[in-house]
Amino acid sequence: MVIDLNGNKVYWNEIEDIKFLKSSVTNMRSTVIYPHYTNQEKIRIRRNKSMPTPAHSIDWFLIEKPKEYHKNLMKTWKEKQGVLLD
Repeated sequence: MVIDLNGNKVYWNEIEDIKFLKSSVTNMRSTVIYPHYTNQEKIRIRRNKSMPTPAHSIDWFLIEKPKEYHKNLMKTWKEKQGVLLD
């Protein structure tokens, strides 16, 4: 499972994509986890939110070693994709 920095759980099988984003305006970097649209309602209920969240952003300034974090997350994501597809 993946846990975002607010302590909210998003499971590997609920994720559609993970991307690195860099804002051209603020130069801020983040790792963004996109759940598959079919799982957004399930995540909304689990988080007790009134509206679904189409993406979960993890801002790099909150992480001690953000490049290493993103690299390891992407490596694990690719490994999990192979397992989930088999």
